[in-house]
Amino acid sequence: MANPEHKLRRSILITPGNRPDRMAKALTLGADAVVADLEDGVAPPNKETARSCVRDWLIEASGSDCEIMVRPGSVASGQLETDLQELDLSLVDTLFIPKLESPEEVVALEQILSRLETTQGVNRPTAVILSLETPRGLFAADRIATATKRAAGLFLGSGDYAAVTGISLSQESLLWARSQLVAAAALAEIQAIDAAWFVDVKNTQATREDAEHAKSLGYDGKLVFHPSQIQIANEVFSPSEAQIVRAKRMIDAFEKAVARGEGTAYVDGEFVSIDIMPPLRRLLAAAQALGMT
Repeated sequence: MANPEHKLRRSILITPGNRPDRMAKALTLGADAVVADLEDGVAPPNKETARSCVRDWLIEASGSDCEIMVRPGSVASGQLETDLQELDLSLVDTLFIPKLESPEEVVALEQILSRLETTQGVNRPTAVILSLETPRGLFAADRIATATKRAAGLFLGSGDYAAVTGISLSQESLLWARSQLVAAAALAEIQAIDAAWFVDVKNTQATREDAEHAKSLGYDGKLVFHPSQIQIANEVFSPSEAQIVRAKRMIDAFEKAVARGEGTAYVDGEFVSIDIMPPLRRLLAAAQALGMT
């Protein structure tokens, strides 16, 4: 969504927090963001090792071109604060918070982060991407998305959602969940991030088709599991030159119409009004972040 500083999150590469080799390599692969995972990607006996590895990785990753994220345990698990108190939050750009089901959990998250930031002397609020992975979470998506000003995005955990509901991982069966999350993200004016294509991660054609479908529904980017998915996500969720030209012409025409005291304009036969300005401005914000304007 349009923010004062638009962050590209076309591709968010997640990697296990107990694999320093993979975390180091992930920084070099061209993803917009890299997530060090302390949650599902790490078996319980390896959690303490993972915290130590991620703590060291944050120092190594400092100054990286990509956004640095960490996925801790969920609020409900009781592991969130345990994970985060081991880390230097000043080195974390964004936290990827899993399995949220209520605005009350977001309030608890806010309290934990505020306390840790004060203890560590961190003078900025840590941004969060809120992950919805269950029917309960999706039915509360609007209230979760607006429960904290830290929110930078909503993420759809389709794997967990499919496991709970018994649906297949198809475009048709995921349509409601995907649309529900996009609507909540739009309400909160934050980004919508789709789950990775994990049915066959090395199938580049299936990965592209899935990303293009997500983009058509309003998503800003995707989680990715495999390096081969990064370039595809970056391409799909980047604006084209033609889209940039069109957006500029439509915004310019609308602004001139408003200056004349009119509420609408026409550009090449297309009707232009205030309601289509937000997506056009988001597109230009992304283009500017990519150095295309």
